[in-house]
Amino acid sequence: KNQTMPSHKLRRKWKLSNGRQASASLLRRKLIANYMLWKKAVLKQRLTKQHIKKRKEFCQSVKEGSKEKWRTVMFSDEMNIEVDNRKNRIMIRRQPLEKYNLDCIVQRTKQGSGSVGIWCWMTYYGLGMFKLFDGKLNSIYYVDILNNNLLPSIDALEQSVPFIFQQDNT
Repeated sequence: KNQTMPSHKLRRKWKLSNGRQASASLLRRKLIANYMLWKKAVLKQRLTKQHIKKRKEFCQSVKEGSKEKWRTVMFSDEMNIEVDNRKNRIMIRRQPLEKYNLDCIVQRTKQGSGSVGIWCWMTYYGLGMFKLFDGKLNSIYYVDILNNNLLPSIDALEQSVPFIFQQDNT
């Protein structure tokens, strides 16, 4: 059965801030012409004002570091991949450069059901061994990962320069 849009919806006008009216199709064309395309909203962890302040302070303190110094830093991180709720996404209209604007981000909180984690480290000289883990990472399991994956990876790199181990304080 062929269904058509009711005529009153086709003629709908939108009131603009300047007092004029515009059709939905005109608004759509203008949005597309200005690269305001439908994009998935970026999901980021919720940050408090104190988190933001501390991150800015850290960036200010390390931005003067030389390349040689940064080549001695070993970065470690882990992430959880949620298996549940994969299809929940929020679509917004935004320009490409607005991806990380606060009004284009959906903040989320960490949840624990149905997830798998991955831990890895990297340096200027290469990547280390990675470790997959089930559920949440606690301090006992984290130390176990360091002993069984970090130390053997460092030995395999055969790097004579001492490293500064930088982990994300999870």
